[in-house]
Amino acid sequence: MRRALFIVSLLAVAPAAWAHEVRPAYLELRQSGPETFDALWKVPGQGDLRLGVFVELPATCTNVGQARGSAANGAYTERWVVTCPDGLSGETIHIAGLSATMIDVLVRLERLDGSTEVERLTPSAPSFVVAEAASA
Repeated sequence: MRRALFIVSLLAVAPAAWAHEVRPAYLELRQSGPETFDALWKVPGQGDLRLGVFVELPATCTNVGQARGSAANGAYTERWVVTCPDGLSGETIHIAGLSATMIDVLVRLERLDGSTEVERLTPSAPSFVVAEAASA
């Protein structure tokens, strides 16, 4: 009897657990010039709605032109170009709103020299300091 009750209660709870699917967000910063980065930001979404998490780059960085965004396949994707006169080494990248979610963010930074840095941000650790670029 207890076993049957356990199975019934498990089946009742299971759909609620599946309804809280957790999909990560993704930020890619690809260095395209000494001070220029191409940014790709992919956030979980549903239809035209997106999760309320936003990239915060260092204050010295400025967007070049307007960001281009689109929603498809359960995600909102945004692309833009940013200039950072001092580069990103030693600077903090923060994801605003991440601490109020259940998702993680995978961050990938690709430098001109081909080296990459990959970080995983979580609700309890929504920012990181970019490592210094390796010297020759």
